[in-house]
Amino acid sequence: MGAVPFKVRITRGTRVRACIAALFLLAAIPTAADAGDVRTNFVVSAVVPARASLEAVTQPALLSVSEDDVARGYLEVAAVYRVRNNDPAGYLLRLVPLIGLASAIEVSGLATSVMMREDMVEVTQPAALQARDLNLRFRLTLDPGATTGVYPMPVQVSVATL
Repeated sequence: MGAVPFKVRITRGTRVRACIAALFLLAAIPTAADAGDVRTNFVVSAVVPARASLEAVTQPALLSVSEDDVARGYLEVAAVYRVRNNDPAGYLLRLVPLIGLASAIEVSGLATSVMMREDMVEVTQPAALQARDLNLRFRLTLDPGATTGVYPMPVQVSVATL
């Protein structure tokens, strides 16, 4: 069987690209420092985006307000949240009150107590590079028009990166 003839066309651009590729290959070959030793150096870098997550471990979805709660004027609720973040600078804890049941909400379990009315509150927290439980207590000052019944949790809790 005979050989099939074909043409290869080498242009100036092809030669330049081949020379550049050869230089890169030569630069990647390790150099001998001593007889028998082969050494090479390279630099590796990576960028890890900041992340923060929050999981409700124990948080009541619904609150039952009794006649005693209404007469007392407040209701205390406890919740535990598991926080994870990978930023050594920390994370942002965001507390958003829901209007209706409470006229004010005091949050304890942070470095200092936080009092909320109708505005969102953001609190910078230290890093939680390993999963950490955040134990919060909410003292809900009931709205003067509050009545007995079942209500949704009047605070939304979330986290964000700094």
